[in-house]
Amino acid sequence: MLLAALPQIASAYPAKPVRMIIPFPPGGASDYVGRAVAQSLPEMWAQNVVVDNRGGAGATIGTGLIAKSPADGYTLLMGVNAGVVIAPSIYPDLSYDPRKDLAALASFALSPQLLVVTNGLPVKSVKDLVTLAKARPEQLAFASSGNGALPHLGAAMFNMMTGIKAVHVPYKGSGPALPDLIAGRTQYMIDINKPLRGAEMMYGNSAQFTAVVRQDIAKWAKVVKETGVKVD
Repeated sequence: MLLAALPQIASAYPAKPVRMIIPFPPGGASDYVGRAVAQSLPEMWAQNVVVDNRGGAGATIGTGLIAKSPADGYTLLMGVNAGVVIAPSIYPDLSYDPRKDLAALASFALSPQLLVVTNGLPVKSVKDLVTLAKARPEQLAFASSGNGALPHLGAAMFNMMTGIKAVHVPYKGSGPALPDLIAGRTQYMIDINKPLRGAEMMYGNSAQFTAVVRQDIAKWAKVVKETGVKVD
């Protein structure tokens, strides 16, 4: 979702280049989508859009920056659930209030979640992963794009539903998380498909991870049922 500080925009907008904050480092899903939008807007506006990656703290650093920016429409945010929806629900002392400080402009990207494992892990299905993780409590590590981000909560929900005890390793974004997943320093991850497909293009045959399930996050109950775990 594209957001801005609550604006007072002149009719000649934009009269100068526009800054777009992406609240994650390069290489993640938000970066892919944000840069695609930033590249297309100059054709319509005849002004450049400058991408500014400000990752960290589950997208709250970048989101907080735009909340403090002048409300003139020249600073935009590639808004994500982590910074706009999840963080206000779990962090009582945020420096911003999305309902008061931000204005939604457009929604333009939806993506399913993928559960992937490093290829060094001897599993070929979700059931295999659950069985292995239960046999090795707190020995497997799952990566995420940051504390409180959707991949973190999705994996935590999956672990809770299946009874898995694993170690959470948060990163500043999906981009920094992928090399460790590929190298086997973490064993599994839940994320949307853009950064995972991007890693295949970047690393080629060395992209050593396997998608063991492709499912919308809302359908995890169905996936987990296939492992024999009752979730009703």
